[in-house]
Amino acid sequence: MKYDKTIEMWFKERNDKELSILHTLIKDERIKNTFLVSAFRWTVNESNELSNLKIPISITDSSEIINMKTEKETDAQMGCISKYRESGICVRCKNPLSGIIKEINKKQEEDFYLADYLFISVHEFSGLCINCIGEFLLGFIKKFNSDG
Repeated sequence: MKYDKTIEMWFKERNDKELSILHTLIKDERIKNTFLVSAFRWTVNESNELSNLKIPISITDSSEIINMKTEKETDAQMGCISKYRESGICVRCKNPLSGIIKEINKKQEEDFYLADYLFISVHEFSGLCINCIGEFLLGFIKKFNSDG
């Protein structure tokens, strides 16, 4: 069985450019919010179970109805993520959340490090384990580098 790496170990494996992008994500509230929505969307796309949560609506296609449908799908997906988090299993890879839970519990006893806060925020939005969060972060960094 593969266990989660600690957050600290994950950061030790990063290069300066990756770390500077992550530092920007942590410090800029606007970017952080976009980033967390990206984490949620990435998780939905990576999980058949989440992407298959469709809410049927039998009314004509107006923008208001589309928004309502999206909100209901998002609510259903967030509910599913919440159930996985409560059961201690990663939404994506179905491995135990032991590493991230240990980090969350450890940090509740002291002040949060900003980097840990980034991981924990993504976990709360997505229900991912440390390894899957790391995979998402590396993809986000790559996209951030190519866009920016």
